[in-house]
Amino acid sequence: MYHIKYSISPKKKSTLTKIIFLIFFVSFISFVSIFSFLFLLSKQIITLPNDFQNYNKTLTKQNLSLPQIAKKVVPSVVGVLSYSDVSAQTLVSEGSGVVLSKDGYIITNAHVSKGGSSFKVMLYDGKVYSASLIGSDTATDIALLKADANNLTAADFKSAENASVGDIVLAVGNPGGIAFNSTTTMGIISATNRSIVTSEGYIVSCIQTDAAISPGNSGGALINTSGQVIGINSSKIVADGFEGLGFAITSDVALQIAYELKEYGHVKNRAALGVSYQFIDKQASEYYSIPKGIYIHDIINESAMIAGIKKGDIITAIEGNEIKDITDVTKILLQKKPGDKVELKIYRSTNGTVFTVKITLIESDRSSQLLD
Repeated sequence: MYHIKYSISPKKKSTLTKIIFLIFFVSFISFVSIFSFLFLLSKQIITLPNDFQNYNKTLTKQNLSLPQIAKKVVPSVVGVLSYSDVSAQTLVSEGSGVVLSKDGYIITNAHVSKGGSSFKVMLYDGKVYSASLIGSDTATDIALLKADANNLTAADFKSAENASVGDIVLAVGNPGGIAFNSTTTMGIISATNRSIVTSEGYIVSCIQTDAAISPGNSGGALINTSGQVIGINSSKIVADGFEGLGFAITSDVALQIAYELKEYGHVKNRAALGVSYQFIDKQASEYYSIPKGIYIHDIINESAMIAGIKKGDIITAIEGNEIKDITDVTKILLQKKPGDKVELKIYRSTNGTVFTVKITLIESDRSSQLLD
């Protein structure tokens, strides 16, 4: 048997000692530096740059901890189940909603309720209630449900006017559906009063955030650090080609629409052409050799019928303004009221004739006049 003895030469011992001393010395200097910095800062002998001071103020404005915020808000956010049949057997979509009042009124997105004949809402504790659709406004993507429930926990709504870029926000909802109910994600406000064009062509004021907003989050709440709802999340409002951009309809817009839906079942005093239509974009225009504009599928406005407008006609201009984009239609209608007269330029696809007519605008009492 062989015994091998290891030994450290004096030179190696000396090197090890130097390393230990160096580590101790650096640690000591670091400790003294940090202590001195904090002491001088407390005596205001030195001051932080404005950026650091503002960041500190932002954090101190948070009067609730993140767990406290979640505890306050989660009971006010529900899962929304939309069924195509009255017997609630065929599920067509899932989303989220925010409790407007304790007697069962719930704000959600119009695209969540679209195609639904019956609805159910699920609370954070698993309780399920039947609900009915009070009204839906696809122009702003806001809908109002009424659950068969009392003593719900109403959310604390706050105007988004005072929201600032850089503010911390939380998105609460059900990403991926009911299986992930009451999920909370965090981010910051990237922009306020961001004008976003909805699928209806209307321009809606939104809050832009990097907090994750997926389809199941639609209709959920965007929360400030006081646990107040400043926006209604919408995955339908997106910016094509960009990652990590989420949008929430401001609480100011959402509440205004919700209360009108509660009172009238639709948004009052919004002018409409009184026809259901589909926008013809550049690609369709070139493919079918027809002008850009809006293709008329159906007519509900008696004035339009009397003027001689027919199904299949294409409106190419309103009040002399060519229709190059769907927003061209909504911009004009937003400046008008029901009862106003407008001039339309019509292209009749059956014989290629072009003519102008005048019609009287009606009040929009339908959730949508733009077909998918």
